[in-house]
Amino acid sequence: MEKASKRWLISRMKTSGSKRRYVASGDYADHRREKQPSSFEELPQKEPFQRPSQFYNGKINYDLLRRFLRGQVGQHWNVVHAEILARIPTRLLHYREMIHWYVADQVELLDGKIWNKRTQRFISLERLRQAVTEESTEFYVHPETGLLMRSRP
Repeated sequence: MEKASKRWLISRMKTSGSKRRYVASGDYADHRREKQPSSFEELPQKEPFQRPSQFYNGKINYDLLRRFLRGQVGQHWNVVHAEILARIPTRLLHYREMIHWYVADQVELLDGKIWNKRTQRFISLERLRQAVTEESTEFYVHPETGLLMRSRP
């Protein structure tokens, strides 16, 4: 895959910026510019050179990250992790811990089961049966080979 065609794996979700509580009637689009100054004398003398503000609702879109991980099953985790970190925008780097919501990277085998060292729980490999001491992480790193594996079929 070429570097120019790679997309971000984590992004902020945008909203329109108009909130329902500011809209008095259903014809907001018709009347939103009524409060702007209409005469030339009422206009400001100077205006700042800045980008128009973008509205975010505080939510993070991580669907591309999950879809990317599903496509990387069987690959070495160090390579996959490095590519994920390269494809997270710098302004969202503090969300890199989100990777560990989906991938258990610190695991070991105990009595034939996979033990997640971060959460101190077993990872369930069966879809239907799940005990209280097991968690449902979608991916894990195989402790012996270092490959990204999917825990749920």
